[in-house]
Amino acid sequence: MSGSRPTLRRALAFAACLGSLGIAARARALELTLDAGACPELPEKRVRELMQLELSAQVAAPAASERSAALVAVSCSADEVRIVVSDSTTSKVVSRTFTLTERERDVRARAVALAAAELVITSFLELVLANPPDHPQPAPAWVTENRRAATSIARERTRLGPRVDALFPFAAFGGTFHAHPAAWGGGLRLSLTWGAGRFGVDSDLSMTLENVRTSLGDVRTNTWSLGLRPALRFERGRWLGSAGLGVRVGLARIGGASADPSAIRSHVVAGTWVGPLAHVNLGIAFAHLKLRLGVEGGIASRTAWGTVDGSAQAGVRGPWFLTTLGLGWGV
Repeated sequence: MSGSRPTLRRALAFAACLGSLGIAARARALELTLDAGACPELPEKRVRELMQLELSAQVAAPAASERSAALVAVSCSADEVRIVVSDSTTSKVVSRTFTLTERERDVRARAVALAAAELVITSFLELVLANPPDHPQPAPAWVTENRRAATSIARERTRLGPRVDALFPFAAFGGTFHAHPAAWGGGLRLSLTWGAGRFGVDSDLSMTLENVRTSLGDVRTNTWSLGLRPALRFERGRWLGSAGLGVRVGLARIGGASADPSAIRSHVVAGTWVGPLAHVNLGIAFAHLKLRLGVEGGIASRTAWGTVDGSAQAGVRGPWFLTTLGLGWGV
């Protein structure tokens, strides 16, 4: 067992490094400005956070922004909300007015943030036209960089296929109920979404290690698996929930270490396993940082297992469960 622990630690460290690379890759985000001073009952900080999640861009207060790609001004009059976007990347102004009767602060913030993000994207769409309008030259380097970043955001949001939602290194605990469900492990999960974020699919690579002590000796089980998990997604404020069905396929290696090698023989058994699964997840987001807790249950239809004194006490057989806790970087 001591030989496998360093391997597990190295795998988890490698997964964490991949997550860090994702953070570094998006460190330089496009900057926008939000001014909601004319809407005093609106939680401006919360609107700013939600816009950052929707647009994958930094959203600052007017005094803190020096090279903003667009100024988003929000004003309120009774139940009427007006949003004006002054876009420096396209040199135009777009606006929208709508009625908002909801009084709950987080719901109001969510509605305004979504409407503002959609209006910003609408303005940026001009940059992805086949023949975009000419801009006065020469332009400062930061303006050119803003246009490039805004074009990338617009293309990402208008893409018809799936898009990356988050990359999660995760820790895991679980096992099969026919044996001793006490396996620890980890892995890396990629989450994709489409259909305005209402549908998604997770794909992960994971590994677990379980060591069971019996009267005849120790039994060690290593598993490596690939999971494919479509899901329906539900969002409210910072919170995200998802649930769905999927499948997991993997490889298991079961090895015995006899307590008395002169009297008891030990063997190594390896094989593939596969089974359908159901999963439920709950997560919370802090800007681009996402924390997600998940529970998965399945039944192995193809099994890989070993016996101790004639009874199945190790491997993957019958129902299993897996709990995961991931901390990752999302868009």
